[in-house]
Amino acid sequence: MLSAKSILSYAVLAALWIALVWSGHTWAATGFLIASTLAYVGFVGVSLWLEDSASWFTSRWGPEEGFRRFREPAAVIMNNYGISLVVLAVVTRDTMALGVGDWFYWTIGGLLVAVGYGIKHWARRTIGDGYYWVDFFAPPDEIEHSAEGPYRWFSNPMYTIGYAHAYGVAIALASLHALLAAAFMQVSILAFWWFIERAHYREVYAAELEMQGEPSA
Repeated sequence: MLSAKSILSYAVLAALWIALVWSGHTWAATGFLIASTLAYVGFVGVSLWLEDSASWFTSRWGPEEGFRRFREPAAVIMNNYGISLVVLAVVTRDTMALGVGDWFYWTIGGLLVAVGYGIKHWARRTIGDGYYWVDFFAPPDEIEHSAEGPYRWFSNPMYTIGYAHAYGVAIALASLHALLAAAFMQVSILAFWWFIERAHYREVYAAELEMQGEPSA
């Protein structure tokens, strides 16, 4: 259930999304996407780094409440991050001139969206609250998520093939700007994974990784 703060945040953001689409300014939509990406990677990255290095949330509110206080704003920022790409794609639609019909863009884009969302949904169901980095707040005793669902074939399905939908949205709306933005967003999240998530998991699950034959550092 959404809190009053989250509802208010979504209401303000929705007004901003509509204003950006209505204005039709490419520079504004692009700036909003860059700011949204940096807010997502920055807020989540700094928050998890503080929790990992100093137990910033759990030392104040305990594991459950600390995680809730992180998860609520993180969810709003994450959702805005995704919608910022849709906003840019709508504002800059039909800027990808390949000399083909709309059916081509919608078919390729639709397939990529289906693959991306399918992988993300499958991975999310596999790891549960791990989708919101709950392991930083209450690390499990065993590393199980890497052997189930899409993790049986991909070590990081969320940030790799799971980003296919971002490119799909851009292609479906024939937006070259959104296609480049999707690449920027994926590079940003992979950098976040490398510097924040990867370091944490290799420390917490060092023993399990060694048992699986993977280097812990």
